[in-house]
Amino acid sequence: MNGQPEAATNGKEQAIYAPVVLSEALAEQVKDLLTASEDAARAIKERAEHDADALRRTATRAAVEEAGRAMTAPSEEKLPELEATVSELRELVDDLRTDVDRLTTELTLVGSEQRSLPPPSDAQTPPPGFDRRALLIALNMASNGASRAEAADYLADNLNLRDCDELLDAVYGYVDSTAA
Repeated sequence: MNGQPEAATNGKEQAIYAPVVLSEALAEQVKDLLTASEDAARAIKERAEHDADALRRTATRAAVEEAGRAMTAPSEEKLPELEATVSELRELVDDLRTDVDRLTTELTLVGSEQRSLPPPSDAQTPPPGFDRRALLIALNMASNGASRAEAADYLADNLNLRDCDELLDAVYGYVDSTAA
């Protein structure tokens, strides 16, 4: 009649229906509490995510500012080390300038000296008909300290000049006489 089952005439049946009504009311309250708890948990989670994002942005901004300060101004600890390095580099530059001045002076003196080369002897004059390229290559190699065997191999490989003993005799004889 009023949403509740009719009470039975027997006393036992009345005792059975009363706890059912209480458990339905209690279940409804538990359901409301669970819904409220879920809503509160959702709100707490959203607030925590918002706070974490704000904290992350603040920490990132602070780290960027700190890195900028560290990069723009040398730290007090590094300043003496940097000054020592600059001083060392200045000394090296001064030493290089001194060496360049000395070498310039020596080159000027060498350039102004009259060097007289010994007149070529008959053994030093290459016979007519030598390939000019072979002569220049052999002279260059001999002047640069290449061995006679290296020069002969090079001429044979690159100019197909197999019999170059006369040429090498003349070139190495000339280089040896000017070196002495």
